[in-house]
Amino acid sequence: MEKINQNQNTTFCPTDLAGAYLVTGGSAAERENWATRAIQMVNCLQTETSRRPWAVCANCQKIEAKTFVDLLRVEAETSQIKIEQIRGLKQNLSLTQFEARIRAVLIVDCEKLNIIAQNALLKTLEEPP
Repeated sequence: MEKINQNQNTTFCPTDLAGAYLVTGGSAAERENWATRAIQMVNCLQTETSRRPWAVCANCQKIEAKTFVDLLRVEAETSQIKIEQIRGLKQNLSLTQFEARIRAVLIVDCEKLNIIAQNALLKTLEEPP
């Protein structure tokens, strides 16, 4: 896992990615926005000549609209993220991506993972499906 401050100016190359990134700094909305841009960057159809997503390709627009099927979002259903959500995530990750170069998972407010869900997520990171 690589830790990144959302204020860093980072460029992502789809062939040189860590297995997971932890985004820190700023507000929750800023971190989510930064993570969304990073996901766009690795899945953008326009990046053949440029490393910057311009939000004009179909993938970038779907990611922005939260309708991209290969972007799996995990959010707290109540006050916490439960083990069932992580198990469902693991099951979805075992499927082949549909339209993405890189399938991505965005865990919003990961501090809301309960202890059992934290352990399941760590096991998934250590032993990907």
